[in-house]
Parts: sequence; C-alpha cells; structure tokens
Amino acid sequence: MKDACPNDPENYNGYKDEDGCPDKGDVSIEKGAITILKKIMFKTGSAEILAVSFDILDQVAGTMKGHPEILLIEVAGHADERAADDYNLKLTQARVDNVMTAMVTRGVEASRLRAKGYGEYCPEDPRHNAVAWEKNRRVEFKIVKQKGGMEADPVLGCENAEKNRVFSDPIPKDAAE
Repeated sequence: MKDACPNDPENYNGYKDEDGCPDKGDVSIEKGAITILKKIMFKTGSAEILAVSFDILDQVAGTMKGHPEILLIEVAGHADERAADDYNLKLTQARVDNVMTAMVTRGVEASRLRAKGYGEYCPEDPRHNAVAWEKNRRVEFKIVKQKGGMEADPVLGCENAEKNRVFSDPIPKDAAE
C-alpha cells in the first residue's frame, strides 16, 4: 500500500489504517498551541480526571509523540470565578499536575511538559454567568519551545494573572533545538 500522507504521522492512538494519513480526532496543532475540541473533565472540586477524558488525553499524548519538534508544552489550567482566588490557584495547579502525570503515563517525556495553574485570572469569557463559567474552566496546551524556533513568542498566562503575581515560568534558553 502507498502512504497517501508520507509527511504526517499515521495515528494518535496506535491504530494504523490503510491510507497512511492521520486519523481524525479532537486534537490539532495551531499557532502556539495543541488545541483540543473536547474539554478535560474533572470531578467537581477535585483534581481527579474523569474517565470520559481519557480519550482526549490519549489523543494529546499521541500528537506530542508524533511531533518530536515540539520540545516543551505548558499545560495551563484555568478556573471560573466562583471560588476564592487562592482556592482556584491551588485547584488549577493540582489539576494540571495530574494532566501532566497522565501525559507521562501515556509515554510523553516529562522533560517536554510543565504545568501552571492560573486560577480564575485568565478568563476566556469575562461575563459573570453559567456560559462564561463553563468556557473559563479549561486546560490548554501551549507550545513553549520547538525545534527551529518559534514564529513568535508564545502567549503564556495573561496580564491579569501577572497583576495578581501569577507568572508563567520563563522560556528556557538552553533547551536543545
């Protein structure tokens, strides 16, 4: 059989089919991030990842394994505004720590990952309602460093987080490119 997509990895989940092209999934690489179409879900008020999210974690891990040019990802955690600031910071950090562990158990090298909880400080939707709260509870996979350099500096954290003394870790200068 001829590989119809010789420059793209075949799969994200260990399944090889006949065409040699990437399987369709809920993960894509876009400028500065690995984007997921499904949310990573956690037990309410907990850092425990729900089983419904195992497939999306498998897909992200497969994407990272298929793209060795991605040298470092920041797993960024965000919360809605309904709890105390300190609680949200601790909860989002615990959640992204668990996501990072899940990635490592799926075969992604720990050296390619770092985790940062931003609490409620970087909302995707600034409104104060259930729709906004749902959007603001999220995990993001930001590309921090890749072989050959980045087109632009990655957008990590946000101005509001910095105003509240929550800073993203610096971009390492010594990572091999």
